[in-house]
Amino acid sequence: MPDDEPRLVKRIVWLACEYGRYGYRRITVLLHWEGWRVNHKRVERIWRAEGLKVPKKLPHAREAVRIERNADNLNNLGILIAESDPEEAEACFREAIAMDGRLAA
Repeated sequence: MPDDEPRLVKRIVWLACEYGRYGYRRITVLLHWEGWRVNHKRVERIWRAEGLKVPKKLPHAREAVRIERNADNLNNLGILIAESDPEEAEACFREAIAMDGRLAA
């Protein structure tokens, strides 16, 4: 084990925490900018040994708005139908939700 291994491990973990969406290759570039002489294979080995992972992406804001608008449209449709016939409103909601794939009735 090289003399700088514990310092390198500590630095990789710190950079992974600081830049959460960066993977081992981007962390390698940051280490090069800091003056470390290390290749991506060594960083990947340390990355796996420390159990580091890049978190999953969150949905884009547009996707969240689309989901919200669909829910609003279903609510508006349900209000209009509920005023005329409550049983029909419930059936309509179940059908719409089943078609959307979010909930199987």
